Amino acid sequence: MGATRRERGWAERGALALALAVMLASALPAAVLAQARPKPGDVLSKRYRIDEALGEGGMAVVYAATELRSDERVAIKWMSTRRRDDAYRGLRLVREFDAVVGLDHPNVVRMRRIDRHRGRFYLVMELLEGESLVELLERGPVPRERALALADGVLRGLGALHARGVVHRDLKLGNILLAEPQRGGAPVPKLLDFGLSKKLNADDPPGAPREAREATALTRDCAVLGTPLYMAPEQFGAAGEVDARADLYAVGVVLYEMLSGELPFRGESSEEIQTQVTGGTAVPLVERRAEVGDALSAVVMKAMAREPDGRFADAEDMRAALQATVAAEAQAAAEAQVAAEQAAVAPSQEASLWLSPGGWSLPLGALLGGGVLVALALVRRWRGTLLPWE
Repeated sequence: MGATRRERGWAERGALALALAVMLASALPAAVLAQARPKPGDVLSKRYRIDEALGEGGMAVVYAATELRSDERVAIKWMSTRRRDDAYRGLRLVREFDAVVGLDHPNVVRMRRIDRHRGRFYLVMELLEGESLVELLERGPVPRERALALADGVLRGLGALHARGVVHRDLKLGNILLAEPQRGGAPVPKLLDFGLSKKLNADDPPGAPREAREATALTRDCAVLGTPLYMAPEQFGAAGEVDARADLYAVGVVLYEMLSGELPFRGESSEEIQTQVTGGTAVPLVERRAEVGDALSAVVMKAMAREPDGRFADAEDMRAALQATVAAEAQAAAEAQVAAEQAAVAPSQEASLWLSPGGWSLPLGALLGGGVLVALALVRRWRGTLLPWE
C-alpha cells in the first residue's frame, strides 16, 4: 500500500518548515521538554494513544501505540533528549521520514507520518515484531543458507532505497530486524533507522554542528563503537561524499559476521578501528570458517574492498554474485553425487557381466576344457599309455 497524498505532501514540502520548527523547539526550556515526553495512556495529536515503551536509544524512544481512528497498532519514534545539537537531532527525524516515506517494500520499514506534540517531533511507522540480527548472532554463527537468504532480503531493500537516490550510511546488525510475518513463514529482514541516511547529491542538513557531520561523531548518537565496525573506509574521511557502495561494504561486514561469528576488524577505540578499516587487511572469510567455501568468501571479501571501485557496482550486482555462487555450488554438489553413484554402480555392473548368460559362458567353457585336459594328463601318467590322439 503506497503513501497517501497527504504523506507525499509532507515529504515534498515539509522538510524546510520542519527544520525551522525543530530549531524553534530546541529553544524551549528543558523543564518543558522533559514534561513533553509521553507516558502510556497519553494521546498524541488527538490521534495516537501511547501503549508502552519498546526501547530507548541515544536519540529517541520507541513506543507501541494505537491509532484511535482505525484501532491499528503502530510504532512511534519520539525524539527524547535536549542537547545542544537538538536541532540537528530533530532534523535526523525529518531525514528519516523523507528517506522512506512512500516506499512500500517488504524489506524496508514503512513510514506513515511525521508530526509534533508539545515541541517534539515524532515518527509514525509500522509496528514490527521480531528480533534484530544482534539477537540472532548471540546464538552463534548463522547457517549458510539462512545467512544468504537474509542477505538477499537486505540487498533487495537497499536496492529499492538506492533507486530513489538514498544511501543508508548506518547499516549494521542492530538496524536489521527479522520481522515475524503475519501469515506464517520465515522471518523477513527489514531495514530500520534512516536517521543517518543521505540523498545523493544533497548536503547534510543545516544546523548540524561540525563534529556531528563527521562520521565517527555521528556514531556516538547510535552506538558506542557499533557503527565504525561496519563503516566503509571512505566514510571516515568524507561521510557526505559516499555513494551506495558504502552500504554494500556494510552488507559484506554483516555477511562476514553472520557466517563466521566474528567481525573482520576489532579495536578498543574508534580511532583504532578506523586505522584497521582504512589501512588493514581483513582475514579472508574462508580462513575463519572453511565450510563457507572459496567462492562465497570471495564475494564477501569483494563487497568489503577498501576502494569503492573494487566492490560491486550496485545491490543487484551483489545479489547476482551471491546467487551465482549458490548455483555453482549446487551444480558441483550434483556432479559429485552423480560421480559417487556411478562409482558405486561400476563394481556391480562388472559382477553382473560374469553372471549373465552371455557373460559367463565363455570363461566357464574355458575353465571346463582346461580341467578335462588336466584330468587326461593325470590318467596318462598313471596308466603309462598314450592318449588316443597321440
